[in-house]
Amino acid sequence: MEYVVKFLKKYEDDADVKNRKKVLSFFTSQSDGKSLTMITNALLRTSKTEKITFTILQMISPKEAEFIDNIDEYKNMLFKDLTSICEKENTIARSFVNISNDFTSDILKLSEQYESELIVIELSSGDLDFTVNENLYLSPKNETQKYPLSNVANPWIKNVSELLLRNDNATALFIDRGIKLIKKVFVFILDISDISILRYAHHFPLNENTTLLIWDAIGLIANVPELQKLYTSMNKRTDGRVEMWNIDQKITEEVIQQHDLIITGIEGWDKLMHTSITWNKSLPTTLIIKDELN
Repeated sequence: MEYVVKFLKKYEDDADVKNRKKVLSFFTSQSDGKSLTMITNALLRTSKTEKITFTILQMISPKEAEFIDNIDEYKNMLFKDLTSICEKENTIARSFVNISNDFTSDILKLSEQYESELIVIELSSGDLDFTVNENLYLSPKNETQKYPLSNVANPWIKNVSELLLRNDNATALFIDRGIKLIKKVFVFILDISDISILRYAHHFPLNENTTLLIWDAIGLIANVPELQKLYTSMNKRTDGRVEMWNIDQKITEEVIQQHDLIITGIEGWDKLMHTSITWNKSLPTTLIIKDELN
């Protein structure tokens, strides 16, 4: 249970306001960044009155930039709605457009510049059906042969895989499938390392309009007294908005579709994609987290 001990220490450290996470979120030209902004706010928010700051940017290639006549006008139009979202959420967002030939290296440089402990990457919904092997290489779910990163056909997936490998801090993959509100969150714990996602997920039910349901498929929380105590504390702090899924009950597609957001760890995601269950193809908006402990 060495991993659990490390997690509990990190969770305790996170509670110190001086250790508030700094987040760098980015998206490509395939998105408008609205859902990503909403998710980033929720990941950081601990109270209604707290003023939070994060960095959000759009990454585009030089070829895409050729179609933009005025980059300043483009940026103002792009981030107009995001600014409105942030004002409602009492948030300050540093926002800009980055033109890059090397997404991975530039993101890591920006992460270091802004001292970001968490990088959130938005993927398109078409990228949802992938697995992650032991080398953190992303591949289609039904692909049996593994290739080196240099041979990956999709350059964006190659960038994400490389970032997962090179980023020593936490990385989250955000797949938006039309999320509008965050009212019901479902957390999957399918591997011991998935417990680390509670460092991030516990922020969501601090919003009085959001509930958090935990599927502890491996019985980790129930069998570790320290984790049971942590769960009880989370439940009490949120006035009962954190609950455990009854593992004697079957999870159906109907249950999954009742939720706005699924959160799982990167190891748990790989296990989920390799199971025979049918509803793993019908997931709503999903957040997959590789914690720094992994």
